[in-house]
Amino acid sequence: STVRVSTNLAPGFITRITRLWRVQNTNYSQALSLQFSGLDHTNFTWNLVWKSADANFTTGATTLGTLNSSGQITIPAGIGSGFLSLQALGVDSDSDGVLDIDDLDDDNDGILDVNEQKSLNLVTNGAFDSDPFSPATQGWITNSGSNYFQVSPLSLTGGLFSDLNLVDGSPDSVVLISQDNTNPAVGYIFPSGTLKTAVNYDFAFDVKGGASTMSNAVLLVDIWDVTTNSQVKILYNNNIQSFNSNSPGIISNSFTVPDGSHVYAIRWHGLGAGTWDYDYYIDRVVVRNDDTSLDTDGDGILDLLDLDSDNDGCVDAIEGGAGITSSQLVTAGGSVTVGTGSTASNQNLGTTVNANGVPQFVTVP
Repeated sequence: STVRVSTNLAPGFITRITRLWRVQNTNYSQALSLQFSGLDHTNFTWNLVWKSADANFTTGATTLGTLNSSGQITIPAGIGSGFLSLQALGVDSDSDGVLDIDDLDDDNDGILDVNEQKSLNLVTNGAFDSDPFSPATQGWITNSGSNYFQVSPLSLTGGLFSDLNLVDGSPDSVVLISQDNTNPAVGYIFPSGTLKTAVNYDFAFDVKGGASTMSNAVLLVDIWDVTTNSQVKILYNNNIQSFNSNSPGIISNSFTVPDGSHVYAIRWHGLGAGTWDYDYYIDRVVVRNDDTSLDTDGDGILDLLDLDSDNDGCVDAIEGGAGITSSQLVTAGGSVTVGTGSTASNQNLGTTVNANGVPQFVTVP
């Protein structure tokens, strides 16, 4: 069995597999080559540990050597009868006793790794909980030939919006009436530097037609390079009859951008005659970074290990959604840090955690 436990370890090791081997040596004095399969060599460096007297490896054990990436090792001649154990070195960045591979919060800042590995929604007011076009600084724009108004939510669940645990308030949907079908009805602007070069972005939104029959209604959605006035990618271009007023649904895609210094826009363009049969609702608009090696402030430390991932001088534990106050912070253990350029102290929520490595002040699994 390759199941790991953290008991009966030789000094310096932090995990072992449960299986032990008993060795009986009768007049054998040569080196011996062994190979072990099924081990995780990505997250652990495995060593073969031997003890002659008994199977208690906490004292008196000898490390025979390190397995290579194929699980092979040659043990020296002269090893007598005794017990063998495969024990490993691993990484516990926050020193809370839970290995990073098993830890849901590798830096104990109260923000789960799954949320720090991917950005939150890059679209402001993507659920339209207030008027998206006022104030204009939110990023939403509409052309003069289109009308819109807020209505009750579409009440869909699932998709990227639910993955981010976002709340869909009410009223929040926007009806886009494309009276001028030669131009996009609405768009969302990403300022220069918001979207990074060669990073994959996930995109999704809810849609529902304005009528029960929409046989001629086509919706075109694209990502547009505002700086060069050119189309980057078509995200959706199809008849939306299947998303009529009785059958709302989720449309999703992904994209990259060629130059992170450019301004970009996602544009919704209803191709129709401007009648009710061509109108549509959108809701729960999400764009998020799909790069699991996210380093928001570019200091060389991944966000899931960075105590101040945006280098604004305020530690992530305070800025997270757990309602943490400065009085609950302690000096961080392990190797986690605020990184280069931050004026904040190296503080997090300490090493009192549950079995999944989540700090005591955070009510998550």
